[in-house]
Amino acid sequence: MTTFTAPSTSGISPSPARLCRLRPRARGQNLAELALTLPFLFVVIFAAVELAHAWQAYEAAKLAALDGAYTAAVYNDAALGETQLKNRIASAGLPLKSAAIKPLLSNAADPASTIGYTADVTVTYNPLCGGFSVPTLSQPIVVIPGAFDIQYKGVGYRNVY
Repeated sequence: MTTFTAPSTSGISPSPARLCRLRPRARGQNLAELALTLPFLFVVIFAAVELAHAWQAYEAAKLAALDGAYTAAVYNDAALGETQLKNRIASAGLPLKSAAIKPLLSNAADPASTIGYTADVTVTYNPLCGGFSVPTLSQPIVVIPGAFDIQYKGVGYRNVY
């Protein structure tokens, strides 16, 4: 049976100049890759922030409408519910376009037959970087729209009594 023995290097190591010749040149490669990927990373981060901002505005408008209808139903007072709705929209920092609280009637002929209230709310959402479009030959492509309305209609709450 034959055994393999590695040749002895006897302390000889290649010189640093020889190692540099053996290794391929990659000077500046990391910087070039960073320059190519960083804009895409910023776009993804900005899109996530903008989406979270829009989601917060939608949820704030929905919860304000629900809270206004709830307050009106508990106190049986549409004006108090509308005040609560407006206060919640103002505390969320959204510009209010319209707000209304209407009674939910079990019998349309009898105004005293209120069984709950519904809320209608419209707010204007302003994106962080709104109105961004890319010009083309035919028409601009809207990447991020300008201000637009968020509208909830008929968000209701029935009396608990």
